[in-house]
Amino acid sequence: MRSTRPEAARWVGNVHSVSVERALADCERFGLWSPEDVRTCVIAALQQHLASPARIRAELDAGRLNKTAGGRQGLADFEAGAWSIPEAVLIRLLRCRWRSLTIIPNAVLTTPHGTYIGRPDVYLPTFGIAIQVHSRAHHSGFDPAGRDLWASTLDHDSRYPQHGITLIPVAPTLLRDVPGRFLDRVAGTMRRRRGLPLPDMVINPGRGQSWRRVDPPQGSPRSNETRRPSA
Repeated sequence: MRSTRPEAARWVGNVHSVSVERALADCERFGLWSPEDVRTCVIAALQQHLASPARIRAELDAGRLNKTAGGRQGLADFEAGAWSIPEAVLIRLLRCRWRSLTIIPNAVLTTPHGTYIGRPDVYLPTFGIAIQVHSRAHHSGFDPAGRDLWASTLDHDSRYPQHGITLIPVAPTLLRDVPGRFLDRVAGTMRRRRGLPLPDMVINPGRGQSWRRVDPPQGSPRSNETRRPSA
C-alpha cells in the first residue's frame, strides 16, 4: 500500500494488504508499474473474478484521477468482452472495420444437446466464423500435469471445423504489425461464407443470454443470421 487515503486493510503474515483494486490503482498512481502492465493486470483480475468492474471503477474514481489511464483502459477492454490485451486489439480492429458486424467475444459454443465445442476469443455469428489469438507465451511449453500446451491448442482448434465453424487463427504480432492484411483475410472468409448454412449450435456469450440460429420457414432461403430466442 502506497497511499494515506484510508481503506480497510489487513495483515497477511508481515505484509500490510489492501484490496486488489486498491493495489492495482496505487501501482499506477505511484509509478510502480507501467500503465500497460496495470491494464494487463486489471483485465486478468476481472477475468479471474478477483475484482468486479464496479469495484475497479469505484477505486479509480475515489482517488486522484491522473495516472489512472492504464486501469481505465483495462476496465474498458474487459467490459468490451476482452480477456487480454491482444483480444482487445482484435475486437477494436473488427469494430473499426465493420461497425455493424455482430461480434461476440469469449462465447461458449455448444451443440444443441449441450456438447462443448469451444470458447473462441471472438465469434462472428452472422458468418459462422471463430477467431483465436494464439500467443507464444500462453500456448508453448507444458502445464503442471505435463501436457503439451501447443498440442492441446491444436486439439481444441480441431473441434471447430468438425461442427461446421470456420476458424481463423492469428498471432498477436500479426495484429500489431499487419492488421490490414489480417482484416482482408477475415473479409475474404466472410465473402466465402455468405449464404452458406450456419452451424446448428447454441451460443452463450456469458452475459445472461443464450443465442441460437433461427432457421427461416420452409421454402424460404436460409440466411446467415443469429437472433435472440424469445423469452
